[in-house]
Amino acid sequence: MKSRQHFFWVQSLSALLTSTVVVQSGQTQSITPAVTSWQINRNDAKGSSTDASIHAVVNSYDADVQRIRHNDTDVYVNSTGIPSYDVGPWSDENPAVATDRNWLFRIPKSPQEEVDTKTTTSLGNIGVFVNGVPIFNSKDGFSFNNQGVWNQNAIINEADGMDAALGHPAPVMRGIMIQGFVQGQYHHHQRPVSLMAQLGDDGSSHSPIIGFAFDGFPVYGPYGFTNTDGSGDVTRMESSYQLKSGFRLGPGGQYDGTYIEDYEFVSELGQLDEYNGRLAVTPEYPDGIYHYHTTIDSAGESAYPYSVGPQYYGMVVEDNFGTGLNEVNIPSDIVDYISVAYAWVGDGQWNDSSHWTPAGVPASDWVATVDNDFSPTGVTALVDSNSIVDNIHLLGTTGPMVLEVSTDVTLTATNGIIVGSGSTLKGSGTIVANVFNNEGTLTAGMPEPSTGVLFFLGTLGLLNFANRRQSRPGPILHLRPSRRLI
Repeated sequence: MKSRQHFFWVQSLSALLTSTVVVQSGQTQSITPAVTSWQINRNDAKGSSTDASIHAVVNSYDADVQRIRHNDTDVYVNSTGIPSYDVGPWSDENPAVATDRNWLFRIPKSPQEEVDTKTTTSLGNIGVFVNGVPIFNSKDGFSFNNQGVWNQNAIINEADGMDAALGHPAPVMRGIMIQGFVQGQYHHHQRPVSLMAQLGDDGSSHSPIIGFAFDGFPVYGPYGFTNTDGSGDVTRMESSYQLKSGFRLGPGGQYDGTYIEDYEFVSELGQLDEYNGRLAVTPEYPDGIYHYHTTIDSAGESAYPYSVGPQYYGMVVEDNFGTGLNEVNIPSDIVDYISVAYAWVGDGQWNDSSHWTPAGVPASDWVATVDNDFSPTGVTALVDSNSIVDNIHLLGTTGPMVLEVSTDVTLTATNGIIVGSGSTLKGSGTIVANVFNNEGTLTAGMPEPSTGVLFFLGTLGLLNFANRRQSRPGPILHLRPSRRLI
């Protein structure tokens, strides 16, 4: 029986170390902005609406992105397609409601330009915003006399059906009825204003990445550096499309944006090319990358072609064009990305949100960052109330990192605690966890593990470890003295 317990704990340690490698060094898979830019649901956020009947439906679904996995070539994104901002109501008698679409998208890490014939963006999903909500192109699916020539502009023709976030649901073919609504797929044809508000994209600095097109190139908000080398002020990125002058053949009437064909591309009219992007330096890509922008006019209104299009710049991942989860195949070499989210700041109490960046108190599935900006004098995190986390890795790289558990306090780490070099675990409370000492310090008054076992990694270093879980390894809570978030 003792040997079986020993093997279980060794496997548990292996899961911890595997997660550490993924987060810290990237030796197994490269960490790029295509991995790190997603808005992952860490607090059990649900969909919401100001409309009670819509809220009753969407509030049953998890919001934003649920999971990120990746290998050397691609990133795999699981999402519901439900955002964490309010959706609806839609005033155009749309019978649909936003529902969980169980999306799985594949985004290439190293996107490549399509040097042959460019791919025209199609109806339906053409990319995905960082909250897991699909990007649609500018068409609404209808054309003059259904001839596919004069294609209706969704932003103009469906304006009454957009909610305050500038999104709406498309009815799902053969979808089921849900509380009086038709099952629907929520999406944006244009800039997602509520997501931009969540991300602080207000023009005061370069826009963040707000999505990725299906060719793998990032989509930014409306603002970029004046010059492509990253110099100059932040300015609004202008589309190089304009309305034609005169009157249409076919449907007749003046060119006014009702149809996509009302627009023409004029080279260098704005900073962006015919795909609504440019090759330039961005904060996430200091060496430069081709990227798209969502576009607005001088009045702040959406400007054609709105995001990507009318063609992709790069080589497109075509398995994303399916209707859901099963169109993208999961390879065997992927690992879960453990989100870089929080850093410990200064001396203080564990449950004081001001000592976490961004502000927040650890929870049972809590994830924190590995920061590279350390305090040489070191800091202490005092656990002074009962706390539950997934797991903890203490590190004191350039200064001591102390975790102290107060008397009559229980600290539970479901998947264990690693006490790394330069760190100390101390106190007189109770630890519910397996504790692994990896060249750290355990004081004489260290809390006695009430469950699990104390291991010294030096005595286990020659053992052959095997993963305890075939599914997602537990994220590690990394505590390092920090002054900034990566």
